Amino acid sequence: MRVNEPNPSNGQNAEWPSDVHDAPTTGHSLTTALEHLFDATQRIITKRIDLALLEISDALTRVFRGTALIGLGIAIVCCSWWGLMAFIVFTLEDVFTLPVRLAIVVVISAVSGGTLVVIGVQEVRGKRVLLSLTEVAISSDAATSNRAPTPLARQEEEGDVDRG
Repeated sequence: MRVNEPNPSNGQNAEWPSDVHDAPTTGHSLTTALEHLFDATQRIITKRIDLALLEISDALTRVFRGTALIGLGIAIVCCSWWGLMAFIVFTLEDVFTLPVRLAIVVVISAVSGGTLVVIGVQEVRGKRVLLSLTEVAISSDAATSNRAPTPLARQEEEGDVDRG
């Protein structure tokens, strides 16, 4: 007999107190805690995967829409380019013969296309091709400040130049 058990021989009630019987019978063991942790971890991972799939779906939708708009823009630019070249051919009708006009259009197209290809290749390689105006102004100021002053500039600083 355990110490805390009710004992009918010593006059105690033979039944357990009512609050002891109402206690939950499912105790929290280490196994139960680990099962709850595993279930919660699975739910979190599942929700993260669902969120990643949703973000990927949203990104793909944006990419496809952007690609469609770029394709439409390229088609419109191509039509405009053909129109500009036809305009140049017809405008120069009185000045040059047809072969010369077509050669002018070919040269303009080749130079424009070649320039765009070179810029694109350099952009893919990560080289910087085009500078903004502020960077050009800063670099030209820096370049001129590092140069030795010319004789005329020295005379102007000393005030020897007659501006008559």
